[in-house]
Amino acid sequence: MLQRFPAIDNFREFISKSWMDSQATPPPLPPKTIVCNNCGTTVPVADTITLQNAAVCAACKPIVVQRMKEGATAVQSGVWREDNLLVTMKEATLPDRCVKCNAPAQGYLLLRKLTWHPPGYYFFILLNLLIYAVVAMIVSKKAKVQVGLCPVHRKKRRNGLFVAWGLFIASIFCFTLAGVFRSGEWVTIGVICLIASPVYGIIKCRTVSAKRIDESHAWMQGACPEYLDTLPRWK
Repeated sequence: MLQRFPAIDNFREFISKSWMDSQATPPPLPPKTIVCNNCGTTVPVADTITLQNAAVCAACKPIVVQRMKEGATAVQSGVWREDNLLVTMKEATLPDRCVKCNAPAQGYLLLRKLTWHPPGYYFFILLNLLIYAVVAMIVSKKAKVQVGLCPVHRKKRRNGLFVAWGLFIASIFCFTLAGVFRSGEWVTIGVICLIASPVYGIIKCRTVSAKRIDESHAWMQGACPEYLDTLPRWK
């Protein structure tokens, strides 16, 4: 009959239990990530710093630090999405991303002064344009937002402004020629250029436009889906 040794049995049991525990150990977790509160990109936690309780990635650090030196908060809050609309406070600075493509804006901000009134007031245009202008000035609500634009969309907007102003100058030139040569053709061309100037400018240069403004918030259209996907839902 074989003699049992308790110490050896305990050692075997310990080895067996340790091996089973090692097999049950889950694989190592991937590095923890976090969303940069300034640009909205997902980066490892180790690659961020905390400024005024906001996580900021290494790329945004110089921009945010400069913003703090100028007396502003590290990261602007008060920006949401509601379906395909951008919702902000009536005076807001949007994240440091292009509102048209969600690319980094590299610190560039474009000030937009928005006005809005209920659509029913357009009825006054049928009565008298001057009356409408006075009523609209009284009832309109206003908002001021600073939106980010990447270098590509800054260039597109600049080129659009150049063409729009070129059409306006061309209309003045055509009206001048019409007066010199007493030609109705130049008048027609001038009218076409005059109308095309603001239409082209609105189509090519618009960033965001007001859909609705109340006493404290503004709803805007024009932001791309990728930009909106990084924002929290409107409460």
